[in-house]
Amino acid sequence: MGEVNEVLENDLSVQNQPQKLLANPELVFEWKKYYLREGHSVASTTTYFNYIKKFVGYGIEISQKKVDNFRSKSSSGAVAGALKNFFHFLVKKKEFPQELLYIYFDKSKSTKKFPESLEPIEVDKIVEAMSNVGFKEKVFTIVMAHLGLRIGECLKLKFEDFSWSSWLQDRTKQGSVNLKNTKGGKFRSIPLSSGLMEILYSNSVNPNKTKDGIPIGNLVFDFGAMDYINRKEYSNEENLFDYLKYAGDRYRNALERVAKEVLNKKVHPHQFRHYRAQSLLNNGLSLVHLKEFLGHSNISSTEIYAKSSPELLKKEMEKLNNG
Repeated sequence: MGEVNEVLENDLSVQNQPQKLLANPELVFEWKKYYLREGHSVASTTTYFNYIKKFVGYGIEISQKKVDNFRSKSSSGAVAGALKNFFHFLVKKKEFPQELLYIYFDKSKSTKKFPESLEPIEVDKIVEAMSNVGFKEKVFTIVMAHLGLRIGECLKLKFEDFSWSSWLQDRTKQGSVNLKNTKGGKFRSIPLSSGLMEILYSNSVNPNKTKDGIPIGNLVFDFGAMDYINRKEYSNEENLFDYLKYAGDRYRNALERVAKEVLNKKVHPHQFRHYRAQSLLNNGLSLVHLKEFLGHSNISSTEIYAKSSPELLKKEMEKLNNG
């Protein structure tokens, strides 16, 4: 009996010990696939992935102390965002204990920047200069600037996402595009001007159409996708993610060259999204509707455009002065 009691006591002592929160490189790669499937861009996923991979190393027992040590070497807000996302994944998908979500991140170490936008004349100059790069690059820029899309959302657009049937009945009216597989897995529908619908239809990157005149095919902006994908030995899902990085880098490089030439400054694709948001807000669109247009989860993400808009402040002051 003494031996039995000793075994039982040993078992109980093991059960009562706090569970170790062990993370390994395999979990980091699982997180990466999960995060991409959630609709996040390849660029942001890669940034977060590199931070998480560095934190985990060959394996790590996650604790407040380990997080604090890692944060002491890099206080970037992106580091906190990366680790928070990874911890949520471990709890939600890998059944890690909830206590992982109680790890504290010092918010004072990161500050939210105002969105860096572009002036309308700057956008016009970039669009015009993109003609020298290629037609697809020019239309891609117009669509991003008009719809305020993230670069990944724009690259994943398919012809089937557009309301061709109803628009073809009256080409003077606006159309719409349904955005699927966006950031956070949210669905949203955005109206398109008749002019932009005409550009996409009449100068279609893919000229194939049904007998009713509806464009068919896969990606609207196929920057050599099939040629690139056919050279790879991946699953279809990995092919798409790999291609998005390839196409995104290709466009970013072209944009950087053009912006340097015509504006003498560096421009990144997300600034077109800021430009459109700022423009809509300045022209009277409510924050609630702007939130839906941009696909934000929280209104606080949208409110930052109001805080950074001198044009909006000017209009509000004019109302008060004329009142």
